[in-house]
Amino acid sequence: MCERPRPLRIAVVGACPFPTAQGSQVLIRQLAEALLQRGYDVTMLAYHFGEVGLEDAGAVSARLLRTPPLPGYRKLRSGPAWGKLILDPLLGVRLWRLVQGRRIDLIHAHGYEAALVALTVGRRTHVPVVYHGHGALEHELPTYVRASLLAAGARRLGRCFDALVPPRAAHCVAVSPALRARFVRRARVSPERATWVPPGIAFDPAPAASVAAAARRLGLDGHPVVVYTGNLDGYQRLDLLRASLPTIFAQVPAARVVLATHGPAEAAVAVPDPRVLVLPGVSFDEIRSLLGLATVAVVPRTCPHGFPIKLLNALAAGVPTVAFRGALPFVPDEGPPALLLADEPTPAALGGAVGALLRDGHLRAKLSARARALVRARFDWSVVMDTLERVYASVTQGRGSVALARAPLAES
Repeated sequence: MCERPRPLRIAVVGACPFPTAQGSQVLIRQLAEALLQRGYDVTMLAYHFGEVGLEDAGAVSARLLRTPPLPGYRKLRSGPAWGKLILDPLLGVRLWRLVQGRRIDLIHAHGYEAALVALTVGRRTHVPVVYHGHGALEHELPTYVRASLLAAGARRLGRCFDALVPPRAAHCVAVSPALRARFVRRARVSPERATWVPPGIAFDPAPAASVAAAARRLGLDGHPVVVYTGNLDGYQRLDLLRASLPTIFAQVPAARVVLATHGPAEAAVAVPDPRVLVLPGVSFDEIRSLLGLATVAVVPRTCPHGFPIKLLNALAAGVPTVAFRGALPFVPDEGPPALLLADEPTPAALGGAVGALLRDGHLRAKLSARARALVRARFDWSVVMDTLERVYASVTQGRGSVALARAPLAES
């Protein structure tokens, strides 16, 4: 009698607090949910805490294992921290026990710290590791330090991780084509072992009543509104957005700019202009309301190796969006554009593009419709999962009677 295939058992590892409203953690959560919907056996591993308000909100359906508590440590923001030196080894112990006890078929590790943990366990247990790259550490790590000498050292350290970690995984998943190209060119990962798998998006627009209430509460009724949503870390290049404000207000004096972050108040940076609202501690429901009232959304980051989830949220909400061309090489060249791209990564170019879009209602309407269509065609989780399943099939062949993907992996 033939053995009936069982579901593939996947350990999804994030060396981070979970759940939180940060883009990477949102991607991890939604990917795990998509895997569950496809019938996979999913166990998630993360740090001992998450964002207050999300930890007990039923945000995660998958089995979730946490590190033991580390008293006094609850840092939500990304970047280096002393607690990680303790939590990452504890995460490795958790993963080791899981692999030994549940016969895990595949470890899906998000980011470098999780990859190091997963590769250590995977090598000893002969379980393949899929490394899911969210960005290039060479460009991101220096943004967490201020001194130029420290930044140079952080850049060199990041470059080492970029070169050494990806080749040791059974397969590399990149969130953008530029990051996949970096895996192949810099880390010398063979092209057949590197695949671009864009993030998916599951986004429900806010109710009209919530949008109207937010506009009244914030004093935004009757004003064109420019919205940035997301964390305030250096790689987001909010310095360029702040420097572009005079250009924006010169073109549209009635405009209001909202910088909304899930981070705490002490992480927010004050902007000395009454037309700019900086909102810390914002929940995702409030983010949805802000996108509902936004005239224009802006994504000012310049590095092309990541994929800002805030961009997908804005496009899914149909908000006309401005970004830098060099930062978004994954936007398709064919067909009408779905967002307005500033050619140069300068405050003048960013402010000029935002101002032009604020003044052109016809263009905003066209971009809104195209954005929603692009999300349905390219970033729906059903589309994303088809590609990811082919990755899984390529690394789990020969691992017994398990349910694999439906098609062989094509080079991408």
